Amino acid sequence: MAHDNGREGIPTGAIPLFGKIGGLVAGDQITLAGRPGMLKSSLGWNLSADVCVKRKVPTIIFSLEMTKEQVGRSILAKLEGVAVSDLPRVLDKARLDKISNSPIRMIEKSNTSIEQIERITRHYSDSRLVIVDHLQRVEGPRAENRNLQVGQIARRLKGMAKDRSLTVVTLCQLNRVDECEEPSLSALRDSGEIEQESDAIIFLWSSEKDNRIKRMINLTMTLAKNRHGSTARDTFRADKALKTLTDIYGEVY
Repeated sequence: MAHDNGREGIPTGAIPLFGKIGGLVAGDQITLAGRPGMLKSSLGWNLSADVCVKRKVPTIIFSLEMTKEQVGRSILAKLEGVAVSDLPRVLDKARLDKISNSPIRMIEKSNTSIEQIERITRHYSDSRLVIVDHLQRVEGPRAENRNLQVGQIARRLKGMAKDRSLTVVTLCQLNRVDECEEPSLSALRDSGEIEQESDAIIFLWSSEKDNRIKRMINLTMTLAKNRHGSTARDTFRADKALKTLTDIYGEVY
């Protein structure tokens, strides 16, 4: 996938607006940010399903909130186009093989440190994509406050992407602001360094009232920062049970 400025990365249609940044470009650190319930993790699993399971691109997922089984079931649900709750409680071998036969490594640990992320990524040296879910749960080196600590984590994730020629996709929480307002870059929780170290920042948000408790919402995706090109915005119909986005042309993500 080549961007209009000549940058070329691993192509993926799993997340809308990724075409604007050239796909998964080696050295890039991409931040996907939103409040709870805005399908951040779901898009991360959608990316895993497309890039790792379908395209066989070696991928590491650092899941700091969900277990390996939960992540695996989420990815399978994406592949089969169903809700996680509609998958059988006991998965058959054919379904399990979709995950086990792919070059995916899932690391589940609620107190993962940036040092562990760096060490594991060095160990799996063939990896081309690293997904971190989510940034604010990563433990960092000692610092005077959490803002400085998160800043160091963001810098090291960007350094890891550059030094190891891979793409890091980081899921990120937002500060508490009006849930119906479009987020600004200053809403990135805990540190302005997240903005500085990200090559691209994509916000997921909804202007609908009570959007956290509705199943169907209009969800806007804003490419608020694009270091190598233009910004963009698109709106989708989101099904929070199926964890899918549908655009105005009927394309489902």
